[in-house]
Amino acid sequence: LSKCKYQTVTCDNDCGMAIQRCQLHYHKRSVCDRRIVMCIFCRDPYEQRRLQAHLTDCPKVPVLCPLECGMTVDRENVSISLHISVHVLGVLPCIVVSSCARSQHG
Repeated sequence: LSKCKYQTVTCDNDCGMAIQRCQLHYHKRSVCDRRIVMCIFCRDPYEQRRLQAHLTDCPKVPVLCPLECGMTVDRENVSISLHISVHVLGVLPCIVVSSCARSQHG
């Protein structure tokens, strides 16, 4: 009985689900909210149940200019104070400041 594929077992990801042994592999890879998934933006691993919260702060998520210039850049590459001052001055198109260099977009 301990190897019966229809025996009810508990998911060993500690999600609390009781499932038939024959469905355990599928559950752990495709359904379990504690399975490890990669963020599609930064490629870091997270439990599925925590991924949505991560996306609210992920530095690689594309964001739009808050002043509606239409530019989209990774959250980590936007210097909001520089971006806004450029808009206020009206001299240059939006500027993105990355960690290694400035690049002008517009």
